[in-house]
Amino acid sequence: MPSQRIKYARVHLSRKQHIALLARPNWRRLRRTDPNVLARPFTVPRAVLRSRASRRIRVMAQPKYVTKKYDPAAAPPPYPRIHPKTLAARSTKRIVDLALPKRRVLLETMKLAATKNMKATVSDLLVKVRKSRYQRYRVFCNRRQEREARKKRKRMAKLRRALTKPEEWQRHMRVLERLAAPKVAAKPKRRKPAKRKKWRPIDLERIYLMASPIVRRVPKLKEPLEVPRRALIYRITKRIEILATRKKRPEIPLRIPGAVSPAAAKAIASERITALAKPAQRPTGRETDLREDAFTVSPMALKASCSKRLKRLAKPKTYPKPKFKRLRTALLKR
Repeated sequence: MPSQRIKYARVHLSRKQHIALLARPNWRRLRRTDPNVLARPFTVPRAVLRSRASRRIRVMAQPKYVTKKYDPAAAPPPYPRIHPKTLAARSTKRIVDLALPKRRVLLETMKLAATKNMKATVSDLLVKVRKSRYQRYRVFCNRRQEREARKKRKRMAKLRRALTKPEEWQRHMRVLERLAAPKVAAKPKRRKPAKRKKWRPIDLERIYLMASPIVRRVPKLKEPLEVPRRALIYRITKRIEILATRKKRPEIPLRIPGAVSPAAAKAIASERITALAKPAQRPTGRETDLREDAFTVSPMALKASCSKRLKRLAKPKTYPKPKFKRLRTALLKR
């Protein structure tokens, strides 16, 4: 158990020795043996020779199908099997509507239909096409386009009535052409090529001067009793003069210690405060918590037994002695 090892270390070792021991690497965990690397790889162990295959392994060991000779009837089909749910699936109304042929194709086939059965099937398809949701949606779209065209014609009629002169109409068309023209992106301005700097000889004295640290002068100490010139010439502003004036606060009378405030005298106690103000009613013989003989032990305390946990906590802790103290005690014993 790790708790017992820690207890042993605390009793027999110092803190420094315990930390040094824990800091050492565990070579059993670092150098683990590889189970796949065997000393004799081609030898069969005895446990494998004695073992018996379970029912699960025997079922899994059987081949899927055995073909001694090629048999096209017994061989698996070249295409995958279709699931029975897929075969029994029903197409939705949306797929049925999308699968219907176009109306103009049906009208052309109606003209070329030779038999009555063919005409009947084509007419049924035409009825389905007319009742499909997409045909209705097409009718709605056409009606909406017609309404938009009607509104446009009304706007153009109002515009023609407003622009009677040919000059006004031409100006209106020019504005429309300007607004309808595509936006031309502004070409980026060509930057002038940067001029090559002339070659100059390196001035080492200037470089050394710039590299040297700045020598700052120590400021003079100000005299504490000397008034600066600016403070003598300074004129106070109206704002600072207003802020400098002392505010007149209302006079608050001093509170007399022990006196009852008028608010407390006028206060009316609530039901809860009156209930709390009443003294506690205790049974006869127990008016106070004090006992006549304070040094008597109750009989329940004499009968009580100490638990294992309390006994364990009651034991004093033992700490290991330092090295120099142990050497000193050993030398004194000698």
